[in-house]
Amino acid sequence: MEFGEYLREKREAKGMTIRQLALYAGCSDSYLSMLERGERGRGGPTRNILRKLAKPLGIPYEVLLHEIGYEPDQEECNGDSISMIEILREAYGDTKKQFATRIGLSETELEAMMQQNVSIETVQQVCEMLFSHHKALTTEQKELLQRVEEMFYKRPSEVTRLVERVLKAVVE
Repeated sequence: MEFGEYLREKREAKGMTIRQLALYAGCSDSYLSMLERGERGRGGPTRNILRKLAKPLGIPYEVLLHEIGYEPDQEECNGDSISMIEILREAYGDTKKQFATRIGLSETELEAMMQQNVSIETVQQVCEMLFSHHKALTTEQKELLQRVEEMFYKRPSEVTRLVERVLKAVVE
């Protein structure tokens, strides 16, 4: 599937018009229309545009990078060789298919995220997807965060600091 088709499919799945997505993403509707038609201009959308599209579409930034064929910048990633997304999946005890369904992504999109290091922003977005139906953390979610935290405390100290930042952001 071409990126334009993918973008249109995701926008329509959210029930948004091009103008609505443009408003939420802070870009022009004519530019989004051009992208959906497969007209990329000079090299396609910038990373900044993809980052702006990620939140309103409910798709992690790294998934959009993968869909368009860009490699993530090392400075954008957390630099950890352990997939935080994989650890969240394991903490839930889900198969890849179950976890993808739980966070509203396809298995292919989840697989793309799990094959690379993702930004803390993306981990926070996945946590928001997991907890989006609740105003406050449920007992189950608190237990899940506790299991994730315990799993990470067994890791080197730089990973522990990363986990503390992510968990603090989720709880706040």
